[in-house]
Amino acid sequence: MNRSLLLLVLLLLVPSLHAQTIPADTLGLDTLGLDTLGLDTLAEQGQQPAKAKAKAHRIASATPADTLTAEAKAKAKAKAKAKRTGPRLFDGIAVGVDLVGPAMKITGCDWDQMEAFVRISLLDRFFPIFELGIGEADHTGRDLDNRYQVRAPYFRIGCDYNFVKKKGTGNRVLVGVRYGFSSYAYDYTSPTPLTDPVWGTSRPLDLTDIHARTHWLEAVAGLEAKIWGIFHLGWDMRFRFRLAQKGDATGDPWYTPGYGTVPETIGWGGTFRLIFDI
Repeated sequence: MNRSLLLLVLLLLVPSLHAQTIPADTLGLDTLGLDTLGLDTLAEQGQQPAKAKAKAHRIASATPADTLTAEAKAKAKAKAKAKRTGPRLFDGIAVGVDLVGPAMKITGCDWDQMEAFVRISLLDRFFPIFELGIGEADHTGRDLDNRYQVRAPYFRIGCDYNFVKKKGTGNRVLVGVRYGFSSYAYDYTSPTPLTDPVWGTSRPLDLTDIHARTHWLEAVAGLEAKIWGIFHLGWDMRFRFRLAQKGDATGDPWYTPGYGTVPETIGWGGTFRLIFDI
């Protein structure tokens, strides 16, 4: 009887034991040190690799778009800057001198011309130009003692076109035209008397202050290169065609200031220039 009663009590107590929470001290968790380590810390440490991986994935996936956006912004900025700093309608003034004339004078040529010019740059494409110079000659004939002397100004006016597509570099390929004019007076003398073949009389040749005027056109083709800063060097070839010449009945002058020594209607020439941008 007593045994049966004890068994019944045990059966009633077991379900209630299972329903109760067992304290950590009873299980000995303090002894194991798990409570000191912190279960929350372990959980956070377990989540950190996953968070870092997700962040790296987001950065990797966003980088190409960000790069494209940065490149597009940089290109747009460069384009806007180029538009602001590109050639303007009035793009500056340049002056220059021809170095061929001084070289001819130093080397003792029979004629030379000192020449300078001023030009305007429009869009770095069109270059209206004005050339002004002084030409002089002191020539004595080889067979006779005839002496030709002249010193007078001349000018040319025209325009060049720049064929280089990339503007603003200072390097140019130029083709243009010029109109030239000179009004001058020359002397034609000889210390040796000239004998008239018909009458047999002799008289010195003394023709002085003979006035003449010459008009001509030039077709110009040349190159220009930027050397440093505002300094450029340029050289060109010129095809000259004389339009009209008014002078004395004694004949054509040996040298025309600005045109050259070519007595015929057609001639060639050239310049080598030092140019300054201002």
